[in-house]
Amino acid sequence: MKTYLFTFFFLFGLGLLMAQQITDEQVDKLLEKPKNLNGTIIEKENKRYVRLTWGEEPHEDIAGLEYLLYVAGIGKELALQASIDIKRNTYDYLTPNRFGKLYQFQVQARYEKQYSFEKSPISDTLSIYVPSKELPTTSVWPISLNGSKITLNWKYSNLIDDLAGFRLYENGELILSEKELTADSRRWESSDLPPGKYEYQIEAVSKYTIKSELSIPRLFNIKADSSN
Repeated sequence: MKTYLFTFFFLFGLGLLMAQQITDEQVDKLLEKPKNLNGTIIEKENKRYVRLTWGEEPHEDIAGLEYLLYVAGIGKELALQASIDIKRNTYDYLTPNRFGKLYQFQVQARYEKQYSFEKSPISDTLSIYVPSKELPTTSVWPISLNGSKITLNWKYSNLIDDLAGFRLYENGELILSEKELTADSRRWESSDLPPGKYEYQIEAVSKYTIKSELSIPRLFNIKADSSN
């Protein structure tokens, strides 16, 4: 048993020692400014991430080497994510935003050498937009009927910067799209309508074709003598 333990620890220590034996030229290469920083939006277990990659080719763990990640998105300025431990030149960054947000990333290599740290220059900044995952339902209120004209007002967040606009449905049929009811629209007034029953619903749409649920139906009954 002792022989097996000795052999295991000897081989483990030898492997660790070999991993640490890299040349000064290799160290200099590691401490160059990280290049080719790229990002792709992916989804895992119903959560969205930005998969970051950099460097000329993927590599496994290198003893003494780690990467520092700087992110802007939650805050307005790039800030070091001190709690993130990155050993390879790829990382999946969780994006908790519900609505569209612009993220910016930078990476920097740090190498431990003889109980001190050497750092590379910081990479160029990568900007990547993570679209809204969903949109809230539009609240249509107040509403009014004046003679044979209908007026709809609605409230909606001004913080969704990838909002394209709204779609208006009359009796289940689309009558206006986000081209007419843009992201700034909050009111619609009909022309004079013929007598009849009318039902209106509004749907929010993002620039990336994400749609909200239809709003609660608003019902109107225009009678034949309503213009008198």
